[in-house]
Amino acid sequence: MSREMLNDKTFAGVGAAQPVAIPGRPDRAVAGVMTINGVVTRAAFLLGLTVVAATFGWNRASSVSGTIQSVLLVGLLGLVVLSLVTARKPQLAIVTGPVYAVVMGVWTGIISHYYEAAYPGIVLQAVFATFSVFLACLVLYVTRIVKVTNRFVFVVVVATMGILVMYVAAIVLGLFGVDVTFIDSSSSWGILLSIGICIVAALNLFLDFRFIEEGAQRGAPTYMAWYSAFGLLATLIWLYLEVLRLLGKVRG
Repeated sequence: MSREMLNDKTFAGVGAAQPVAIPGRPDRAVAGVMTINGVVTRAAFLLGLTVVAATFGWNRASSVSGTIQSVLLVGLLGLVVLSLVTARKPQLAIVTGPVYAVVMGVWTGIISHYYEAAYPGIVLQAVFATFSVFLACLVLYVTRIVKVTNRFVFVVVVATMGILVMYVAAIVLGLFGVDVTFIDSSSSWGILLSIGICIVAALNLFLDFRFIEEGAQRGAPTYMAWYSAFGLLATLIWLYLEVLRLLGKVRG
């Protein structure tokens, strides 16, 4: 859902905050203005909440094993609703962000528990791979080795929407008893599909970095820092889940 939150229209209509000058230190962050450091701090806070909630979900996974499909579906719907509400009203991100982190954490913890039970050690591998990709993308962006042009944005957004349509179609077909097996298949084609999805998820990080930087340059209000942190967390967790699925296919 991060593309619903961080896209070309993210800062459209958001006026610049009125900066509060700090005497003698014009280089320092000012109150009431979105800064990159502010986004990092808020993203770290949301990620911490997610980890705590994931631990809870992990420990409770066995107790909901009989209703796991219903629990995951309800959690997914909750995440979608929170994302859409926040996308329409960014000012709510200071509230919906922590709620999203908790719901996402519990949901991800349950999923991770079942993957770990099937493939011991896979969760640690997925976490390490996810943060390695994140750091690599950040370095490539900061050094401008990868330049996020308008064409880059267009291609990534189209690819992301294609993946979203595929997942929604699979869910709808599943409700009618049609099993779309290729998505979770451990065949060569299934693995190639997961690799492609992981690449698209990673490319979304570049878009997140660009829009966060743009917001800071425009002097957007502080609440946009919460909003941007929310979107960045959504991308990071999506990448983790796709890496987890890929590793499961390889080991399966």
